[in-house]
Amino acid sequence: MCPSYAQSYTKPVEVSKSYDNAGEIFKPIKNKQTEVGIKYRGGEILHSLAFFELNQGSYIKEDNPGGKIGEIYTQNGENKFKGVEYSLTGKVAPKWNVMGGLMYLDGKREKLAKGSEHLEGRYATGTPKWNAVLATEYEADQNNSAILRMNYVGKSHVNDNGVMAPDYMTFDLGYKHKTKINSTPVTLTAMCYNVLGKDYWISRGTSVALGAPRTMMLSAQFDI
Repeated sequence: MCPSYAQSYTKPVEVSKSYDNAGEIFKPIKNKQTEVGIKYRGGEILHSLAFFELNQGSYIKEDNPGGKIGEIYTQNGENKFKGVEYSLTGKVAPKWNVMGGLMYLDGKREKLAKGSEHLEGRYATGTPKWNAVLATEYEADQNNSAILRMNYVGKSHVNDNGVMAPDYMTFDLGYKHKTKINSTPVTLTAMCYNVLGKDYWISRGTSVALGAPRTMMLSAQFDI
């Protein structure tokens, strides 16, 4: 069992032009995280299970009657996240590797100032309860391998629980080849993200954005 405790600070946040208090800069916020986890190796598979709690500063939109835009963006209260995460990695057959994880996250607003009590206990915006990834890698030989990866993101609340962003699942496909160029080891990688061309929305707290379309990427890594 491995308990841990960590503190960190967010970077300063500048309010965008979408609000009446545009240009205001908020001070960094201290984040606190506690975690306890266990690891177990069964055969050639490493299993990890972790329980964690995170306290993080929150930002909310507030009405601003009489303002040009009618809304201001404020630093108010905190988001409290409680979750559990399971992951595994290892070899399931001579040429096959598996990697994956599943996370449940419950995030809610707390300690809001007077005037914002109506948001107390609501779900933190842009935070899905469920996330999962599962990948399998086939090693044809020591120089060639292929990977198939599934990514799942659950439903999430947007705009202080005003609307809900739907869940989505995408697949990635890749190929890796190791070679040498003038005796320098080089790893060539070709990846296709969202290989099925899935249309989906990404939650960004107070708004949503279109997810990335089918995307091809070629890269080379030189071990100098």
